[in-house]
Amino acid sequence: MIAGNISVNRFFILILLLSSIGNSQFYFGRNKIQYEQFDWRILKTDHFQIYYYREEAEIAGIAAHILENAYDDLEIKFNHTLWDTVPLMIYSSHIHFQQTNILPMMIPEGVGGFFEHRKGRVVIPYMGDLSAFRNVLVHELAHVFTYSKIMTPVRLKLINKPPAIPHWFSEGLAEWWSVGWDTQSEMVIRDRLVNGTLIPLTEVGGYLSYKEGQAFLRWFEGQFGIESIRKLMEDFWIYETFHECLEHIAGMKFRDLQAEWLQELRHQAAGELAGDEPAVRQGSLLTREGVNIFPVSYKDSQNQRHVVYLSSREGFPVIYDQPIYDIKQRRRLARSGQTSDIESVHFLESGMDVFQDEKLAIAVRSNRQDVLQILDLETGKIINTYGHDSLVTIRSPRWSPDGKKIIFAGQDFSGQSDIFILNIEQEQILNLTNDIYTDRDPSFNPNGREIIFSSDRTNGNYNSGLDLFVMDISSGDIGLLLADMAQKTFPIWSETDSLKIYYLSDRSGMTNIWSLKQDISQGATLALRQETDFHTGISQFQPMGSDSAVAGVFRDFSYQVAALPLDSITGLDWPTNQNVIKTVKWPQSLGDGGNTRQLPFKLRYRLDFAQTSVAMDPIYGILGGAQLSLSDQMGNRYFHFLLANSAQVQSDFADHWNVAVTYLNMSRRTNWGISVFHFANEYFSPYESFYFERTIGLRGAVNFPYSLFRRLELSTSMWYSSKDYYVDEPEPSVLVSNFISTIHDNALWSVIGPRDGWRTRFTIGPTFDLMKGRYHNITAWLDVRRYWQVVPKITIAHRTMVWMNDGRDIRRYYIGGSWGMRGYRFGSIGGRNVIMLNQELRFPFAQRLRMDFRSGSIWLAPIHGALFLDLGNAWERDLLGLYTSTGIGLRGALAGVLVLRLDMGLRSLTVNTTPDDKFIQFFFGWDF
Repeated sequence: MIAGNISVNRFFILILLLSSIGNSQFYFGRNKIQYEQFDWRILKTDHFQIYYYREEAEIAGIAAHILENAYDDLEIKFNHTLWDTVPLMIYSSHIHFQQTNILPMMIPEGVGGFFEHRKGRVVIPYMGDLSAFRNVLVHELAHVFTYSKIMTPVRLKLINKPPAIPHWFSEGLAEWWSVGWDTQSEMVIRDRLVNGTLIPLTEVGGYLSYKEGQAFLRWFEGQFGIESIRKLMEDFWIYETFHECLEHIAGMKFRDLQAEWLQELRHQAAGELAGDEPAVRQGSLLTREGVNIFPVSYKDSQNQRHVVYLSSREGFPVIYDQPIYDIKQRRRLARSGQTSDIESVHFLESGMDVFQDEKLAIAVRSNRQDVLQILDLETGKIINTYGHDSLVTIRSPRWSPDGKKIIFAGQDFSGQSDIFILNIEQEQILNLTNDIYTDRDPSFNPNGREIIFSSDRTNGNYNSGLDLFVMDISSGDIGLLLADMAQKTFPIWSETDSLKIYYLSDRSGMTNIWSLKQDISQGATLALRQETDFHTGISQFQPMGSDSAVAGVFRDFSYQVAALPLDSITGLDWPTNQNVIKTVKWPQSLGDGGNTRQLPFKLRYRLDFAQTSVAMDPIYGILGGAQLSLSDQMGNRYFHFLLANSAQVQSDFADHWNVAVTYLNMSRRTNWGISVFHFANEYFSPYESFYFERTIGLRGAVNFPYSLFRRLELSTSMWYSSKDYYVDEPEPSVLVSNFISTIHDNALWSVIGPRDGWRTRFTIGPTFDLMKGRYHNITAWLDVRRYWQVVPKITIAHRTMVWMNDGRDIRRYYIGGSWGMRGYRFGSIGGRNVIMLNQELRFPFAQRLRMDFRSGSIWLAPIHGALFLDLGNAWERDLLGLYTSTGIGLRGALAGVLVLRLDMGLRSLTVNTTPDDKFIQFFFGWDF
């Protein structure tokens, strides 16, 4: 039914109430589950309070050592001393890190830590790599220094709107003053130079802003000195924009600065790339779309060579199997992110391996931890799953030559990265190394008695490279095979030569395939050979016989799988006299953090925000209120307070107070909250006209997640209600309502909206009037949304929504507008019962659209199109027909944050004789 415009007085009060409840309940969404109850402790140093749990005490000591050394270094670089002690929370794995509530949203696997400005907290996972841990700690500490330094003049001079600090500067500086210049940075910049795709700093975003900012500041510091970077942070507030400050310090226009920087990059690259070959010229690309990594090769029963790899081609991680030279025969084996069996395949780190009988071993996330899954390559089905309660993460599995064992790297609850071995027949997992050092990428010797792996155990220096070690499995003896300052990863024995080992190394300045061979005639020395010389390097590889390999190569800001004929590439011999086996040198202490002491962990609440608001209602005049929020240092417990008054005359002041207090506890798997409230306001409804209502009551809610994708929500409310229609005496009631909801959401998203999977929500709840001893009303609604990605980037989407109400004092639902029935005004179709069906065909329309402003550019990217058909209506007693609309729409992500929507088409009012009508509608919001 078509309803008139609704003007609810005190809409302002409703907004304040919803804000006070916060994000404790979401309509849809995946579940952030607190699987673990961490026993938090505090390690106090001169400048830090390090929060850690008992099992990761050794990591906390190492962090203290790194942080205090980094503090001294950054204090000099920034010429600045921090005002306060820095709270820093450490999780012993990324899986534990993803459970933190300090950030309320889901944390992707690519996030390696963050600095939270509001309370100055730094939160970091330990990923099992001491060198990477050091880099992340210093990177985030650089953010703390940057924020403190730029905010010092802002606070002292009471500046309300300082110029924005560009992302390329804040992230680039954190990279430059933490890791300096490394192989990964060189790889990214080389690739952009070769392909001519460097983006101007005023437009760059995402991960590329880290690397371009790092490269620019490296050059800028070399040209103008470190003092010029300090002056940028000290004087930026004087200017209208940050770039104006940069121009003043450099004495030239920003565009000229960029031109000089690019000229210098090209000059350096010309010399460095001489003789290097792009991977596409040296081998055959097996993939071209998306990101494709961790290739492994095998021969099927017909002796045909295949490659298995992880791919983002469909917009989410998928395991593909294809004949090695026939891309068209690509076959999807499995995909992650839609069931609890394979919540994640750890796209950035995992690795996998194939045994000769066509069984794939891969590490996947399943609920609270990683497990090893064995997949049948013919059917794609899971054959077996192996895990252990003490294991949290699993990486780089490799089969033994006889197929009875699997070797892999893993982390336990303490965070240690060790080498483990799985005996498949006994279903037993043993820890082979059990120490704090970084151990990764294990592989079996063809004799099955030894393994080779990468480790930093040579000298305990956090900045040293990974070296190669050999272990005798039966005795546990470890020997050093090869040590230098390079990073050496993914070692694997040759299939045809037991004295030859392939591995990846950045010894020549870029990561390429190398080999070492034991030369018996020269007294057990090693002969090193650089097998490839690609200008942007190789990320992973696996030899295929003695003359070729399948590898992941970096190309055009993406990873692709390539087949490389090793025998046709000119190698480079690096002779060495290093002995094959050396005794490992163990440092005496890794975790000396200097002046440290233990503090007991106590819950401490601090203010999240406090604000006052004033709004003007055209009927009811000025409305005012205030709210504030408190939370503990771990983000697990929240208090929200709301206070507002809606009186229009002084005599009503005492009767129009609106107060709400909400407590939310998210410290355990089951989240719960309670709220007490008092509201007294005038309202208007097209069904009940003007009335005054006072409500006093309380509400409780419980949220129990079954898995990442499914949860149960329960809520109960009890309140006193008194409505005054200004005609008769007020109608008092004591009402009790109970609601139950079941939610499922495994939808996979693009920046515009869902692209695959499905989402459902079913809610039902009755309300009873205790004062009158009768049933009051019942409400139920069903929302089902299904998405089929028929080919990459093209999706068919369907939504069915049904709302039904029966009884007294019921809520009406409204479906007009861009988020519901397109072509109709918001609030124009409403009633106690609603049905709505939406169908869309979603497709890419344009890569991006740029809008230029004086202070910079904003990208509208990507832009998607949609063909749509909407049907629906709302009714009180009888459904008389359906309203329809059909047309085409465009959606664009503004600056990667806000989705703008433009719809145009025809509406048809089939319930009466009104003719078809054209419409154009502009609004914002994600696709349904």
